[in-house]
Amino acid sequence: MPIHLKTIVLATVLILLVSLPDLSQAVTKVEEAISREMQSWQTVKVRKKEGLALRTAFICSFFTATPRTSYPDGTTMSGGSVLFYENGRTVKSLFRPSVFASSNDESMPELMACIHEDFRITDLEEAGILAEALEKLFEQSSSFPEEAEIKRFQNGWVIINDEFFGKRQGYIITTNSEGAILRIGYSVNIDGG
Repeated sequence: MPIHLKTIVLATVLILLVSLPDLSQAVTKVEEAISREMQSWQTVKVRKKEGLALRTAFICSFFTATPRTSYPDGTTMSGGSVLFYENGRTVKSLFRPSVFASSNDESMPELMACIHEDFRITDLEEAGILAEALEKLFEQSSSFPEEAEIKRFQNGWVIINDEFFGKRQGYIITTNSEGAILRIGYSVNIDGG
């Protein structure tokens, strides 16, 4: 009798082990079905960002993409816009470094690749054009005054356009002696170095 009981227990365990992949596949199929259903509720609204300052400073085209969810009960929700750029060869997302960035001067190579090769910053007016273009690109609710503060330094310009817990933030633009832009970075603590 004990051998019979061991055989029954062993057979039950084997049946369970054999049926686990089937159970796993059933769960996966349910997850896939739910995912397909929810994806059918999603749309994305794409808008092109336009303006003279953008066309003057950049060769890329810029777009915002905003996801929208339309639920079966008729309610809708949207938000979380993402900025994209298109340079004739590729379309990619573009982010400004976060206030929580690990570095105080994060390089922005994607944005740098979009600068018009003929665009120069040799005076306050030209720096203002870039400041306006950057504000149009990265529109945000800001605690900073309407107009960015622009300062010249030895190798370029600083465009201060935001503040977070008393720390002024903005773009650090490095230029050569002719005003050509060599680097664009974003600093989350301009006064702190």
